[in-house]
Amino acid sequence: MSPTMITNRLELGAALTALRNQQDLTIRDVVEKSGVLHGTVSGWFAGHHVPTNASKPAFDDLLAAIGVPDPEQQQEWWQAVVRARRSPGRRGGDQHAPYKGLDAFAPEDAEWYFGRDNLVSEALDRLARKPGMALVIIGASGAGKSSLLRAGIMPALAAGRADRGQPLAPVLITPGSTPLQALAEASVDDHSVLCIDQLEEVWTQCRDEAQRRAFLESLTTLAARPRIILVLRADFFAAAVDEPTLLQPLRENTLVVGPLTSDELRTVITEPAARAGYTLEGGLVEVLASDLAPRDSAQTHDPGALPLLSHALLSTWALSSRKHMTVADYHATGGIKGALQQTAESTFAALGPAQQELARRVFQRLVTVDGPAETRRRVPLAEMLDTRDRDTIRATIELFADQRMLTLTEDAVEITHEILLREWARLRQWIQDNKDSLVAHRRITMAARLWRDSQHDPSTLLGAGRLEVFSHWASTDDHHAELNNLEHEFLAASARHHEQIRAGDAARQDRLRRLNASLATIAIIAVVAAITAATAGVYASKQRSNAELARNESMSRQAAVQAQRTREDTPALAAQLALAAYRINPTIESRTALLDATATPTPMRLAHAPGATGFALSRSGSTLIATSADGTAHIYRMNGHASAPTLASTLTTGEEGNHHSYAAALSPDESLAAFGGGSGLVLWQLDGEQPSFLAALDTNNEPVHDAQFAPHGHILVAGTPDGGILRWDLTDPASPLALPGIVPDNPLPQARAAIAHSADGRIMATSTNAGTVSLWDVSAPASEPRLLSDQPLEGDGTIVANGLALSPDSRYVAAATTAADVRRWEITDPTSPTSLEPLTGFDSWVNGVAFTNDGSILATASSDQTARTWDWATGTELTRFHSPALLTGIAFTATEDTLITGGDDGIIRIWPVPGPVLGGITGVVFQLRYNDDRTLLAVTAGRGDRSVHLLDTTDPARPQRLSRIDVPEFSATAAITDDGTLLAAGTLDGEVHLWDTSDPARPRQLATVAHDHDSLVAALEISRDKKTLITKTYAGPENGVWDISDPTSPRALDALPSQRGRGYLGDFSPDGALYALGTAGGGVPIWRYTGTGEFEYLADAGNFEGHVEAVKFSPDSTLIAAGGGGGDTAIRLIDVTDPDDPRITATLHGPRVDIYSLDFSADGTRLIGTSGDQIWMWDITDPSDPRILGVPTAYEGRANDAVFIGEDHHIAAAGWEKNVRVWASDPESAATWVCETRGTALTSNEWEQLLPGVPETDICDGE
Repeated sequence: MSPTMITNRLELGAALTALRNQQDLTIRDVVEKSGVLHGTVSGWFAGHHVPTNASKPAFDDLLAAIGVPDPEQQQEWWQAVVRARRSPGRRGGDQHAPYKGLDAFAPEDAEWYFGRDNLVSEALDRLARKPGMALVIIGASGAGKSSLLRAGIMPALAAGRADRGQPLAPVLITPGSTPLQALAEASVDDHSVLCIDQLEEVWTQCRDEAQRRAFLESLTTLAARPRIILVLRADFFAAAVDEPTLLQPLRENTLVVGPLTSDELRTVITEPAARAGYTLEGGLVEVLASDLAPRDSAQTHDPGALPLLSHALLSTWALSSRKHMTVADYHATGGIKGALQQTAESTFAALGPAQQELARRVFQRLVTVDGPAETRRRVPLAEMLDTRDRDTIRATIELFADQRMLTLTEDAVEITHEILLREWARLRQWIQDNKDSLVAHRRITMAARLWRDSQHDPSTLLGAGRLEVFSHWASTDDHHAELNNLEHEFLAASARHHEQIRAGDAARQDRLRRLNASLATIAIIAVVAAITAATAGVYASKQRSNAELARNESMSRQAAVQAQRTREDTPALAAQLALAAYRINPTIESRTALLDATATPTPMRLAHAPGATGFALSRSGSTLIATSADGTAHIYRMNGHASAPTLASTLTTGEEGNHHSYAAALSPDESLAAFGGGSGLVLWQLDGEQPSFLAALDTNNEPVHDAQFAPHGHILVAGTPDGGILRWDLTDPASPLALPGIVPDNPLPQARAAIAHSADGRIMATSTNAGTVSLWDVSAPASEPRLLSDQPLEGDGTIVANGLALSPDSRYVAAATTAADVRRWEITDPTSPTSLEPLTGFDSWVNGVAFTNDGSILATASSDQTARTWDWATGTELTRFHSPALLTGIAFTATEDTLITGGDDGIIRIWPVPGPVLGGITGVVFQLRYNDDRTLLAVTAGRGDRSVHLLDTTDPARPQRLSRIDVPEFSATAAITDDGTLLAAGTLDGEVHLWDTSDPARPRQLATVAHDHDSLVAALEISRDKKTLITKTYAGPENGVWDISDPTSPRALDALPSQRGRGYLGDFSPDGALYALGTAGGGVPIWRYTGTGEFEYLADAGNFEGHVEAVKFSPDSTLIAAGGGGGDTAIRLIDVTDPDDPRITATLHGPRVDIYSLDFSADGTRLIGTSGDQIWMWDITDPSDPRILGVPTAYEGRANDAVFIGEDHHIAAAGWEKNVRVWASDPESAATWVCETRGTALTSNEWEQLLPGVPETDICDGE
């Protein structure tokens, strides 16, 4: 049969078989000659399925094997394939199928697309009216969104129907798992319309949250030109609303694809048939419409039913004859509900048992089940066929692709339409029965892919807990058979990794067991020694010493582990526990725990009787009063942030000593104190030698939950639970005078009371009646307060303000609420406050708020056990402090370097601010760069921040913000001169900006260096003489060299070859004579630097098996530390006393993942390096014999850089936490810090609980 006569797959199979027989070949012979899979070949010859576009090269090979090698003849056969694909079932002739089945319409199908003319016109109209805003097309799965876009809107755009007759080029993408790559590959301009179909894939397929957000944010910048159309499934509307960049178009420019009207439905059924020359039997349209219509609904069909209709029409057409489609043909397909099920089941039934099991695995791999709903998953063929059953799997996929249930491209496969997930009962059952299993499998798939893409980075292997879970899953119910080769290799590599770790741990434990076992032996030895004292005394003494050492090492390690475990929840206790471990024995573990304690926000503790505690701090910050649940109050004299307060006196808060106080107030002159609680309000005199009781104030038998002195000092205000406000004039404290208060209109027995005053005392804010914050004019104290305004908190009175604060300039009010947020208002006009964006992110009630003296920062205390500070202007969270107790109140000290919190556990906590964690950075930090005395630190932050933050580290334990330099398209790499006066910052598009930082609080841009390409700037260094800038980009292995002698006019010089592949981080020696560079080829080339842009290559000091990411010179310029990656994660110390002949003096092992950065202490005796979430510290006093000092792990996430700051007593690290964290750099300074700031020491109960069996001692004795 001539290929030009072939019209269907049966004819194609018969013709191919005839050719094979003419060549006297078996199917096996054809497989061997062509290299095509056996299952594929047999299916083509049998007419079970036809080649897909992705299979054309294989089909050409098959034709050559059976006697058709000529390309022109092969093209005739391919045209026969195209005709056969268009003609399912018994349909003969060369007719184009008028219906699409489960396939979405494509732009080339526009002539066959009917029924949506009105939506197409509306979409074009919206694009014209709102060209600067994305159009969102939204509808249920199966509503026809993709077909509307591809066959309706896109051809109309190309035809010029949208822009006054001007054709626009539609550019179509789907996000997939790498949306940024998909966007980058789209070629768009001002005359394009970017069409993004299946936007829901950014949630179902993209697992990288940062990439998803970057993709969505990029749509904002693209929205104006080119225009954008987004197509979104309706069940992902909630996820889309949560994205700020999508909120406006979802509100203002959404086109909903709903059900067809009756007329549109008739058009969809009849017009394609008519165009193909077919007629429909009378009544067929009505039967179809009746079967399609949902019960108890006036709609023509369910929102997602159109694919079922299309599949039924295609199947009916395939069974028709004489160009006439009948009701009988339709019923033979199984009807609307049965056609798809029938096709799927008949295809499945044609498979043998083994192939049916593979089909189940194929379809389960093509489904995502851990999102808002089950969705399709586009799977790379490389993933699907990465198994020993690849031939059979490929044949199975092609069989279902031939039935249009799967869509197969050159490199991927996916379920053609999501309707299959609902309407094929077998698939639906597979999903329901194996949902948890599918979630586990997908997570293994994603993790294995990350491991592969990272070149098998050990840090991407499974943690011990996840490995146990996934290994158990793989070992049950034959799940191991569902894994592909990569997934098997990934689980095996993870298991080997942890076996190596366990082997090391086991060796250490074995040593400990042997040492501990000697304790029992000592008892025997002691008896023997008593008998043979004359001959064995010295031996027994030595054994006792060894046993005691072993016991102490074991206790120290156990205490250190406990300290690390409790550090996040109870940092103050953990710090003392770590010091106790260090005092018992200075093991590596105890040194690490002690250093980590200094990097965790840790309060000084003032412990009182368990229970809720209230406090008040004087305006000067010199006096603190705290109440206790045992009916006592404590008066402390403050001694600055570095020393514990001194307890001046203790008093009872009632005449009979049984008055539990919840509230405390201190007069501005510190002469009076008021304590409120369940028994009312009492007043004490504090300015005598000893505090003295003055009076119990009349509160109408109501408890008092808040009390406050007005700023001028002689007015006391108290709030009661019924919503009332009481006031007294204390001009004569011995004779308090009641003033007009505030009586609630509707007293509520459970209402809370909160009070705050403006700095001038003229305005009072109260939270009285539940659900309202009120502002009052109290400028005339003797008069009744005058209501200025009420601010409802919503929630029908269920949301209450627990705490209030007015800013020092009286312009703002902050309210801590039971809605787990902080409400904010501007009250420039207190009669008409303006609501501001609330502060959110709390997990429970917010109970207290406090401003700094300048009002720029707000502090919050919450029942979620956190205290936080916020930038008032931007609403950005700056720092967060974790407490083991619910926090009930908060205040800044007068110097603003300390926060005080009260809790429900009876403990007052005093927190250093900002503490060791400096927040307010909204992007990942990649580099830390310092000046020569390490008092100026430049922090580079990437996407989400794109700026350089300059910090004053003169007091390294409390870095202070100086300024922020916003760098357009910042690539998060920078360099700073030794004197700190010049800073260079690189960009994503090949530019380097130079800034004058002589006054780091006011940086000034000088010039821009522009490469002749737009490749990302990855690293920068400035020579010690400030004359030469070196740049590294992704454009090639050469390093850019620039003359910056005049930084206002930089000049390009000859490039510097990297010698061993692309350059990474480099460093100039402190004496200015040498330059060294880490390279991709594992080398460390060294040059002599002789002046502006002049380099003389000397030698290569590296012999790494992988690459070298970091190099650093020692302060005396005699050593280079080089850190490896790519499998070789050692650190090598290289002696460059003779730079022509560098010599490796030591190799430091320990880190398991790439070394990202290195730094020497200023005195050159210590070295630090970052690796994963660890910071490795070595003593290199003798460079030939390095000694590990500790491995701090307090950084939560990858630490990209770590440096010594100040006078070497501290380390700063930064990375994926989006902050800068500071450690003490040596255990002794850490011990001093713990003792200076601990406040209340470990109690006997705490000691027994945390250190059982260890004799109780004062760990700070002698400090």
